Amino acid sequence: DLRLGGRYQVKGNAGGTITSCTPPTHFAATWEFGGATSWIDVTLSAERSQARLTLEHTAIIGDHWDQFGPGAVGIGWDLALAGLERYLATGASVDHETAEAWMVSPEGKDFMTTSGESWRAAHVAGGVDPATAKERSDRTIAFYRGETPPDITHPGTGS
Repeated sequence: DLRLGGRYQVKGNAGGTITSCTPPTHFAATWEFGGATSWIDVTLSAERSQARLTLEHTAIIGDHWDQFGPGAVGIGWDLALAGLERYLATGASVDHETAEAWMVSPEGKDFMTTSGESWRAAHVAGGVDPATAKERSDRTIAFYRGETPPDITHPGTGS
């Protein structure tokens, strides 16, 4: 319901409330998942003969961050944007079963590993000790690859 005060729900993921809406160039919303609330701000602007999509996701740093680092949401956004890129290039949407199969394929696992390593590098560039960033990103990469140890909580829940 893309209007001020409208609600949205991403299947199997977050939902929230639209807090700002100026179609077709901007919207902002809460990002509610696993009992935690963060905020997204999305802008679409013209740049030469193309469009630039800018996404900012603001979250409160706490225990979740200490366990998983920025890749916990970063890998998810990278996956979503890869899906958007595919859709814009081909016009074809991907059904849930096909997406799930890709995520457990070698190509999907490599994508998630590369994404997680890039988020690790960004974490280090932001001033975090490389060993700490590696521990956090290794946990997150393992989770997304379906290799999470049973004592690790879901990186998207904040718990």
